Amino acid sequence: TVLELWHSRTLKALLVFSLLSPLAALTLASLFLVDIGKVYMDGVAGISQMLAMVYLLFLVITLLSRDIYQRVCYILLTPPVNRRDYLIGRLLGVTFIFLIILATLFVSGALAGWVVISEKTVFFRSGYEWSNLAVMLFFHFFQYISIIGFIFFIVSWSSGEPESMLFTVALLVFSWVFPPV
Repeated sequence: TVLELWHSRTLKALLVFSLLSPLAALTLASLFLVDIGKVYMDGVAGISQMLAMVYLLFLVITLLSRDIYQRVCYILLTPPVNRRDYLIGRLLGVTFIFLIILATLFVSGALAGWVVISEKTVFFRSGYEWSNLAVMLFFHFFQYISIIGFIFFIVSWSSGEPESMLFTVALLVFSWVFPPV
């Protein structure tokens, strides 16, 4: 799963975007006079949510739906590999790649924040700490891991990509309306 996702152009575009997107958050933060750090953290949080949505909709769903269309899951679900091992392997691979995307965003976000926001006085940079950035991305990681687990449940019972995409979008809307506590 990791190699299959690693060779995807969409994943490479997501990694490049996660490297360059903190610059957009810094540009947004520079438009404000005070609380530059908080605006920057909000920008990185929005970017993290957007990266997670794109990853779920354009990589995870297409990967699992391609297994259904090409009947890869039926070939692999012969006696040597059971269904549980197949789904756990896919889930671990998808989770690992998502962790790489968020780690890339954390490194680039912490570096950009260290270079630009750290030189401001405490009054202007309030709200920014690299530890707060790490905790925020950590909680986003667990929020979307639960959604990925539910997507695997949806895809294991769906008949194809349109149905999987519809239920995943409904799940994302539901998770935004009722965010986890």
